[in-house]
Amino acid sequence: MNPRSKTIRRWVEFILRLVVPIAAVIAATFPELFFGRPVSLESLLRLTLGLIAAGAVTSALERYGILTEIESEVSQIKELSNVEFLHSAQDAGVVDLYPRANAHRITSMIDAIKHTSGDLDVCGVAWPIIFGNDQLREAILEHSRNHDIRILLLDPECAEAERRAIIEAPMGRRTIADIIATKDWIQIQQTENKRFRLHFYDIPPMLSLLITNHYVFEEAYHFGRPDGVFGCIGGHVPMMKIRNQPEMETWNPYAFYKAHFDYLYNNTRNKRVTLPIHIMEAKACGWVTFVNRMDKDIPMTGWQLSGQGGRRPYSFSTGFVWRDGAKIVIAQSEEDLPGYGEKLQAESDFLGDNTILRLTNAAGTLVGEWSMPQLQ
Repeated sequence: MNPRSKTIRRWVEFILRLVVPIAAVIAATFPELFFGRPVSLESLLRLTLGLIAAGAVTSALERYGILTEIESEVSQIKELSNVEFLHSAQDAGVVDLYPRANAHRITSMIDAIKHTSGDLDVCGVAWPIIFGNDQLREAILEHSRNHDIRILLLDPECAEAERRAIIEAPMGRRTIADIIATKDWIQIQQTENKRFRLHFYDIPPMLSLLITNHYVFEEAYHFGRPDGVFGCIGGHVPMMKIRNQPEMETWNPYAFYKAHFDYLYNNTRNKRVTLPIHIMEAKACGWVTFVNRMDKDIPMTGWQLSGQGGRRPYSFSTGFVWRDGAKIVIAQSEEDLPGYGEKLQAESDFLGDNTILRLTNAAGTLVGEWSMPQLQ
């Protein structure tokens, strides 16, 4: 009911509340008042009954008005909240929905990270907010002290990154530069023994995800820029917060998002982003040289180089610092070592046929992996 209808109805009710009692009094005492006779007991009785009837009528009108208003309000509430939708959302595990530029979604992410255990999974195009928001950054860094942070970003060198950059171009956003900035920040965390693991994917971006043990924050990616929309196209569609419901087993929506992340992550192993510590040479004689290209010194206490096939890992000595630009040489025997001035002592039974070398930091995070050719 619109405001004008409500006003009219209230005026009608007010007039009726005045008119009905007056009419009852006139009807009950009309003969006495008209002819100037004394009011009889019968007239008083008629007056009393009339007033009672009038009260009943006005009360009924008032109740009807109240019920009509309640019905109208309930109808509006149903329209706004859609009770059926709420039940469906509850069944799907949706516990919150964040419209565009809603700051509460960041605080909700931070709260979810602080109250979970296990790996934290992040998927997106560039996710610059991962280090651009102070509170979110600190929550993720704190979590990385004890758990792996697995991150999937769009490969800045793939065609889909170029496509995304073109879509983002109207507002000057440098999509590829944002991806590289996030990558560089993650690699810095790796050198500081934070448990960050980064893979790149090269298919069209589908979902922005942040997944904890208990919740997934999901936003669908799109290529749309409607007329009149300026700025980043990300964040314009709602983000959902979905609760993990393991008791639902195969009907658990959370599990599908988690499986989506795992599939993409496990099928991008060749797109792993590691520290830019490059192999200079890999010789058939059984030695390999690494060079620190991080533009900073790296404390290597607790770091290990290991090979496949159960070969004994090489542990760096306490206090060892890998200087910027310095080389590390790993060899099968002393005789195989090249004549570099900076080298590690020979490690027996380390290299072998088709060896895969893995560099692991003190936090246990894999930060480098290289394949060695078969020894001749």
